[in-house]
Amino acid sequence: MAGILGLPGILLLQIPGFSNLIAAQITVAVTGLIGGLSYPRLLKSLGGGVSPQQFWSVSTAWAASLVLGVATTFLVSLAAPKSMVFTFFSFTAWGTLGGLVTARVWRRLIAETRANDPLPALLVWSVSLGLALAVSEALSEYLKSLLPAWLAWALAYEAMAVLIGVGGGYAVVMLYRSRKAAVGISPPGATGALPAAPREVRADIAVFLLLCLPFYLNDFANIYVKDWRIWLAIDYIGVKLFPLLIIGLLLRTGKMKPGEFGLLPTPAVSFLTVFLIGTLVGIFLDQNGQEVISRFPGYRSLGEMPAITNPFWSRLDLTAGLLMVGIVEELVFRGYLCTFLFRYTRRPGLIIGLSALAFGLIHWSGGLHQVAVTGTIGAIFMALYLRTGSLYPLILAHFIIDFISFGDIFPPALFKFF
Repeated sequence: MAGILGLPGILLLQIPGFSNLIAAQITVAVTGLIGGLSYPRLLKSLGGGVSPQQFWSVSTAWAASLVLGVATTFLVSLAAPKSMVFTFFSFTAWGTLGGLVTARVWRRLIAETRANDPLPALLVWSVSLGLALAVSEALSEYLKSLLPAWLAWALAYEAMAVLIGVGGGYAVVMLYRSRKAAVGISPPGATGALPAAPREVRADIAVFLLLCLPFYLNDFANIYVKDWRIWLAIDYIGVKLFPLLIIGLLLRTGKMKPGEFGLLPTPAVSFLTVFLIGTLVGIFLDQNGQEVISRFPGYRSLGEMPAITNPFWSRLDLTAGLLMVGIVEELVFRGYLCTFLFRYTRRPGLIIGLSALAFGLIHWSGGLHQVAVTGTIGAIFMALYLRTGSLYPLILAHFIIDFISFGDIFPPALFKFF
């Protein structure tokens, strides 16, 4: 019904000289307002009374999500298929606004102890919004070759409304049906806030240096080593095999447990939530972050890895090599570093900030802007890790981000929007 009532807004496109942006915003605003009212009705049927203010809060938030998503897409003029990719990212990001308001209303209706962690539902809300608009855009382009333009737009728009409705409704039911407390990581192996003994502090610092220092030293190879064979040898021995050897010794001797490195099973919903959020945010920041902050002062890139001219070694490095990068860097800069910092502070913000700084600085040879972008991605990854205590989804997300950046299957230009 929301799609049908919003449909007349498309007729505004027939008025000569009328702004396409304003026509699109009016159309989606009506759809958001009407469709948004269906969510508090569903909340009311599931969880109790909903006030008129809560009805309109959810409805307005969904209209705003669509209006802001449209405004963002009109700011960037891109050719297909990049336009569809950007549309997906834009509406996925703004979809969190409607999801946050809806989840807030819902959690007020039931006891906090009964409310489910809203993060998976937020992901369903936002991704369904982005997917709906991207599918609508692709469908309209296809239907234009078969039908009049106005009819093609109308059918594509109805498909969009259905996808948004299905995703939003399912997300609301997810919150009601699961009722599980949010999963969070507790200090690994710690039972209190007592400071570590001096001997333990020295051991902690020694392990920290053994695991982290090779990453900072390895960037000198980017600057001074020009032979790809020597570079690969240094890279694989110094920041792949050596840290894995140290971690293996710590686990074998019982000094640390697998859970202290984040080697814990993850429920399917949590796995998919963390993986998708980490992957989508990471790809966007990795491909666009430096372009956005390039106007700010910094220092230029000091070097880069030499080109690998052997096809076999090139393919191996872009697959198994990048997977090892994801495994080792997540084990060290999320798993171990979280355990290390938890011994000295229980403040999540401080843990996220310090780990982000440590992770960003291992890319120091790439320039200050690369340090800032990778540090931001590291902060988001640590925040996600603190929610689950498991590294497996982050390792996979890390690999996908690097594979898109360095591989030749999905061109990175597809994700560059600025």
